Amino acid sequence: MNTMQAGFGGRNVIGFDLGHAHTTLATMSVAGRELKILEISKRKVQTTALKRRYAKPEHQRNGYTVLFGDRVFNHTPPEDELHIGFKRRPSHDPVYQKNMAEFFAAVLNDIDNSGQLQGWSQTTIIVGCPSAWSKQERERYQQLLTVTGYPEPLVISESRAALLHTIVSEEAKVKLQDFDNTILVVDVGSSTVDFTLIHGMRSEEPLADFGDDIGGAFFDQAIYDYAVAHHPQPEQLRSLLALNRNLEPKFLYLCRKAKEKYFAERDDFEHDNVPGFTEDLETIKFGPIVNGAVMAEILAKPTKSGKPWIPTFAGHLQRAKQIADAKGKPVRVIILTGGAARMHFVKETIDAIFPDSKLFVDSEPENSVAKGLAVWGRGDI
Repeated sequence: MNTMQAGFGGRNVIGFDLGHAHTTLATMSVAGRELKILEISKRKVQTTALKRRYAKPEHQRNGYTVLFGDRVFNHTPPEDELHIGFKRRPSHDPVYQKNMAEFFAAVLNDIDNSGQLQGWSQTTIIVGCPSAWSKQERERYQQLLTVTGYPEPLVISESRAALLHTIVSEEAKVKLQDFDNTILVVDVGSSTVDFTLIHGMRSEEPLADFGDDIGGAFFDQAIYDYAVAHHPQPEQLRSLLALNRNLEPKFLYLCRKAKEKYFAERDDFEHDNVPGFTEDLETIKFGPIVNGAVMAEILAKPTKSGKPWIPTFAGHLQRAKQIADAKGKPVRVIILTGGAARMHFVKETIDAIFPDSKLFVDSEPENSVAKGLAVWGRGDI
């Protein structure tokens, strides 16, 4: 056993990728090499969502039940308290802290109750965070996610985890010498897109680390705004939204699911709308409107930068390229990760700006960070 393994003192490792939109867990034994995705409430990828169902809705101090994942959208009465998209930098916001701590604990309890993992006293939990987070932010995050009865988690960079997963992945078919050069990790998440430049896989500090709030949620919100604006009964819809605080997060969830289906099978929906995500609200219906024409309109919308999504993304890639070139360490390898990496124009834009670099994309990019976190916990890379 090497020193890292001895320091952990455990025989199992959990890689816990708690994302803005989705949460994924992977596990492996310290002695073994088999990576396994753990099922969270019978799903390998679970939605990062939390709902509090109060025992007595009219008096919310009488206790509540915590529900999480996709099931929170099955029934959304106004007396429940529904939260989505709450993963972000550590802050003193009590609602943020409560949501994060209760969601993390609920997931661990679910894994424990499912019997998928034995021996928590001999288990190490590794949680990912954006590499731009400071040491203090990581320490606060670790404290926030410490749950009584479970090991205290360790916090490492998600970009480092994506790199490690690529190194050990049989799918990538990489050579170790590929990673002696400058590597650009592009993590296309739900809330942000993060860019991390690393010179050699053993370097401690990145050459550069930056990001932008142009993750997949940009498209979820745009699809939602389009559906509301083009609803046949907009005033009635807005009245219902005002009466039930839980409808908007549920509709955003439906818009995200429609977006994912569109990008998975976009040739089928060039002219036809993505079906299957309509919600019946008794007197009216709400459904995302997603097809080729709508997506083209969304891609023409400005982001916070003032430019549309693709030029904004390309600008960040150009910035990474310029930084690496200026240091005499041009990018040779690009690792593309994150659930929103499935959008076709992401890879197309990278190929256009880095035509001579090797690009590695996992067939399941939504799982790569969780797997990489588990690999890091094994400690021999």
